[in-house]
Amino acid sequence: MKSLRILAVSMSARPHGIGGLEDHLHTLTEELSRRGHEVSVITARHPDGITSETIDGVEWIYVDSDPHWLAPRWDPELERAVRALLGTRTFDVLHSQSSSALSLVRRPVPGQPPIVLSLHGNYLSIVGASIRSGLAARSPRGAARAAQSIVHLSSLHFRDGNWRAFRDCEASVPSQVQIRPSAWSHLLRPSHVHVVRSGVDARLFSPRDQDAARRELGLEVGLPVALCAGRLDRGKGPDVAIEALAQLSGDAHLVLAGDGPWLGELRALAARLGVADRVIFAGRISAELVATHLCACDVFVFPTRLAEAGPLVVAQAMATATPIVASRIGAVPEMVLRQDGDAGLLVRPGRADELAAAIGRLFADPELRERLGANGRAAVLDGMTVESMADAMLRVYEAALGGGGASANGAG
Repeated sequence: MKSLRILAVSMSARPHGIGGLEDHLHTLTEELSRRGHEVSVITARHPDGITSETIDGVEWIYVDSDPHWLAPRWDPELERAVRALLGTRTFDVLHSQSSSALSLVRRPVPGQPPIVLSLHGNYLSIVGASIRSGLAARSPRGAARAAQSIVHLSSLHFRDGNWRAFRDCEASVPSQVQIRPSAWSHLLRPSHVHVVRSGVDARLFSPRDQDAARRELGLEVGLPVALCAGRLDRGKGPDVAIEALAQLSGDAHLVLAGDGPWLGELRALAARLGVADRVIFAGRISAELVATHLCACDVFVFPTRLAEAGPLVVAQAMATATPIVASRIGAVPEMVLRQDGDAGLLVRPGRADELAAAIGRLFADPELRERLGANGRAAVLDGMTVESMADAMLRVYEAALGGGGASANGAG
């Protein structure tokens, strides 16, 4: 393929927080730039007031808007920035992370190239997870919270025809299980929905000596340690991980890596359950430290309540040959349970007892941990690397430009 000029649009990037969408955006654009493609990214305001910069060959443009889906300044600032860019140069494709480019679909600007949409979730999957959460709620308040979430999401999804705005675009999703609900949620043609799996830097996220990693982090060698990494909110289920820890033996420890609105509540929960001295709050950490933490732990725990589309942190854990205990929801089973060998154990979302039993089983069986970890590493090398992600996305760009491309039923 010839060198392309690519304009990516995302309301959020790494300066605003570390998450799956942000990591996907950065690793993809860096790899595309490394291959000789010209890549520019428009995103929200930089916390340090930077208006533009070039990192690893990628041009970053920061507009005057908060990095939130409902930020009132995002649409006009995005349109202004795109008009300015297209007034001086041309692009072959415009890549929208989720619905970041929604206003450009509704009101195209002169010279606007074809839009490619990358979906990191979809309406039907999220609503389904909310319904399950409401049915499993232990209190009327919990059920009401789930119902309110559905009402709020539906009002945004169907407002002004948002649900059908991208119907003529080529789209990518990170897993097979996301093809059908994504097509139905956004009125997309299934033949134009392509699987592009989240890509992991298999050099950074690779197996390392556990004792050395623990010494680097100040963790005691020999203790059973589980790691839970992600945003500290209810959806990600860190409270379930703490409740599970309370059911395990007294020497088991849990590292919670990440930050979020539930930090105070989680600290209080750990104290109330008598495990405050066994929960380590690592805070928000870099990708490099995530890799070190994964190598230092015995088990990676992913107790999400959300219908995750293709959680990158699960792939990162697999790349480091770390066995996984995760919720059986969304695309997680597709990633973890594989024909060529499972990479972990799955439990029902929100079930601390099942989570504790699975973690305890892995703590007690080093041979099982080694087998699951090796299976995970092999699976990543077979189709979840940064390189394979970029290959697949370039085929989607080719399809958007009229050259055919990836099959919706393939791996990209």
